[in-house]
Amino acid sequence: YLALNQGNFETAVQYLRLAHQKVASPDSHIPLELATAYLNLNRQTEAHALLVAYRRQHPDALPAYQLLCEIYWEQQNFDQADALLNNLPPDLSASWAAAALRGETLERAGQRRAARDHYRHILETFGWETRMAHKLARICRELGATDEAHQLYRQIIESGHGCGPAITPQIRHEYAELLFEKGPHDAKLLEQYLRLAREAPSHAALYYSRVAHIYARQGHEREARRFRSFARQIDASTSDNGGEGAEP
Repeated sequence: YLALNQGNFETAVQYLRLAHQKVASPDSHIPLELATAYLNLNRQTEAHALLVAYRRQHPDALPAYQLLCEIYWEQQNFDQADALLNNLPPDLSASWAAAALRGETLERAGQRRAARDHYRHILETFGWETRMAHKLARICRELGATDEAHQLYRQIIESGHGCGPAITPQIRHEYAELLFEKGPHDAKLLEQYLRLAREAPSHAALYYSRVAHIYARQGHEREARRFRSFARQIDASTSDNGGEGAEP
């Protein structure tokens, strides 16, 4: 377990296999941990065999279904993932976690409209949850439903002002880019990009370019020139260092 948690997967496999051989009890959870180690080594066949056997003994163990779904997603075997989720025990089938796995399966299968409708249903059924709202917002934007995406991103950002989970720079980036496309180009959007330049400095050239564009749109050409200069300096430095500042 220590090796697994430290990312030493070869070592974890060695000792978990030994433990699995010595512990014959069908109630053991060692197969689940061993399957996790196998998956981290891209040894899907061994992991799948362990998980199928483990699920027979522990039909209510959500982690087994999650790992099996990961295998089927990687194999692009979305029908198998769907069949697995359709045969969950009743209590597990009605859970938020199972609904999330169904949505992820639809999304990975390229069924974006079905995934959008499913994520809407999850939020309506289980209430607000930032990660699910983010998935829905991203899909709405991809499908051109910019008004719904804008409303969702705004709620996500506002939810981070209180005791909710911290909002990641990636979410702020997506929200700022949506606003940049949609408008208005106002002081709030400037603040978003300047904050992103601090939080994600490897992409500061992009954000300073956006700031320069907004200032130019507002008629503040002096500030626009200043931030264009910042962006060029960063781009030049990035080019000298091998291109680490690519757009996210």
